[in-house]
Amino acid sequence: MAATPLCEAPLAALKKSLRDEFPHVKSSHLSEALAHSLGFRTHAAMQAAMVGPEQDRPFGLLQTQRFVERLKQLG
Repeated sequence: MAATPLCEAPLAALKKSLRDEFPHVKSSHLSEALAHSLGFRTHAAMQAAMVGPEQDRPFGLLQTQRFVERLKQLG
């Protein structure tokens, strides 16, 4: 598990890395799986949690198993 801040720049960089690793997976599926791996039900729920000043936002723990499970669910 790795901790990542719930801020736009780190999440965008993480998603770019994932797109390089999984070029055959739809961008929206990567977004949903990334949000799920951070403990959110959906990408929209993760975005809703990203409010207020960045320094006050929580960190999320990336859980690889949850990421893989969600990708499998999405096809």
